[in-house]
Amino acid sequence: LKNGIASGTTGSLLKTTDSGLTWSKIQTGTTASLNGVYFHNPLNATTLGDGPCGGPGNILHTIDGGKTWVNQNNPTGEYLYAVDYWDDNNGLGVGIDGAIAKTTDGGKTWVEQESGVRSVLRDVKFLNSSKAVIVGDWSVILRTKDLTTKNIALRSPRGNEMWGIGSV
Repeated sequence: LKNGIASGTTGSLLKTTDSGLTWSKIQTGTTASLNGVYFHNPLNATTLGDGPCGGPGNILHTIDGGKTWVNQNNPTGEYLYAVDYWDDNNGLGVGIDGAIAKTTDGGKTWVEQESGVRSVLRDVKFLNSSKAVIVGDWSVILRTKDLTTKNIALRSPRGNEMWGIGSV
């Protein structure tokens, strides 16, 4: 990984182009924490997170490699923790109180998708173009059916909180 982006508190996005040896700050225009970031390519990206002063969570989008960020409408109104895309257009963001935000136009606009749960959703990963896995607090594991219908709620067999998903 030569190029990378890290997200953090007070609107922080840091960029590396030398495998993490040095990092430079990207101005985002927000002071709220940014919890997740996804770059489709070197120019197009989405980051999301908390809202300023307890307001609704942020969804920010760039089409110029992070030089400028546009605040998108967050249809859930909740803080969001993670974002993943299957392709350049279709993505999901997840967060507090079972919040799921969905985009089909590369992050320009978002709609709310019902999760069927009220726990904090911590991470999301696409399996293919129509299925994704979402994990969260209270042993929640969700598996989407086709991104247009309700999710299938599963439970962690160990009863633990689930905070991240990886693939092998």
